[in-house]
Amino acid sequence: YLDGWGHNKSIEFVVERDLNKIKLIALLGVLMPTAACATLTKGTDDTVTFESEPPRAFVTIVDTRGYLKDQICTTPCTIDLNRKWTYQIQFEKDGYEPAIQMLEPKISTDGVAGMGGNILLGGVIGMGVDASTGAMNDLKPNPMKVTLEPAAPTKPYATAPGTDLPIEPIS
Repeated sequence: YLDGWGHNKSIEFVVERDLNKIKLIALLGVLMPTAACATLTKGTDDTVTFESEPPRAFVTIVDTRGYLKDQICTTPCTIDLNRKWTYQIQFEKDGYEPAIQMLEPKISTDGVAGMGGNILLGGVIGMGVDASTGAMNDLKPNPMKVTLEPAAPTKPYATAPGTDLPIEPIS
């Protein structure tokens, strides 16, 4: 067998070369789906726990894009939220002042390892997928804990402007 440059090649060499190509293609076929390591190992959602003192506070979740989440709960509770977004969390309970906290995506140690796996496996596409889906992040703080402050007592009477003196009704 003569190759394209007139060199004599044995059939065994040609078969071995073709088998090596087949093995490489098979290996890439196995590795390419794992290129987005964090997306596969962690997923795009994070399970977040909400706790309050006192318990049984109503939790409202709004993401930074302004969407009210339909996943609203009463503490203690756990909800799956997309790792990519920042959320404003409001805790409310009758007789207590509302409390607002931010739940933010932070690059996790698992996410860094997943990105490292992408680099080692040559997964430039996987790096882009992980970055765009937020899979390399964890939402923090998790668990989110809040202590609600008692609401100021309401005055049962009207006061004179600029004072705490009650206004007497005129008879």
